[in-house]
Amino acid sequence: MKVSLCHSEVRGKMNNNSNPVAVNDSVAADKKIRNTGSRSLLIYSSRLKPRSSLGFTLVEMLIVMSVVGVLISIALPGFSSLVIGSKLDSAVDKITEAISYSRNLSLNNRNNERIVICPSSDHNNPTVVNPSCSAAAEQDYSEGWLMFIDCNGDEMFDAVANLCDGLTTPEELINVQTRFKDITLESSDANRIVFDRSGRTLSTTNFTVKNDGQDYATVSVNNLGRMSLTHHDYNW
Repeated sequence: MKVSLCHSEVRGKMNNNSNPVAVNDSVAADKKIRNTGSRSLLIYSSRLKPRSSLGFTLVEMLIVMSVVGVLISIALPGFSSLVIGSKLDSAVDKITEAISYSRNLSLNNRNNERIVICPSSDHNNPTVVNPSCSAAAEQDYSEGWLMFIDCNGDEMFDAVANLCDGLTTPEELINVQTRFKDITLESSDANRIVFDRSGRTLSTTNFTVKNDGQDYATVSVNNLGRMSLTHHDYNW
């Protein structure tokens, strides 16, 4: 009886312990799974973290430079045309304003004096004290012009003295236009615009505004002093 009881006790103890080696192995395996899972979670969570920006890579910089170069090559011709167009329009505006103002002055002039616009010969020095008109055959207004009251009728600006009022008073200089850059302004018919007191001109005058030899616009003044503007087909 005692022997059987001992065997039963041993069996109960063995059943209760249920193979301690296997239990230890399962515990170790469970710890390993937990450690492996936590490690994978750490690795996965680290991938979700934003990468700190340390600057541009060489490839990114080359791509940006290529895009900027393409944009500049597309925009540069349009910008150049815009600048030239602005200069051409400015030249047209200035000559039309000068003609219109001269005619208005001649109509409001009570004295027997004429208003003259002549090409300037002092384009290299626009701040000269006594400017003068260019030669009588000169028809290039690209270098600027003078607008003045011609008291003695010689169609030349007399800055020193004249007989406008019977005294030694110089003629009145109304406006001085400096030279135009990259723009050509020529008169094809007359080298002077002369308005009498009735607002008429002595001859018909046509001014052509050009750039690189290409006509942009023509400003015409007829014998009645009336002005017209014609734009040409300009190849931008």
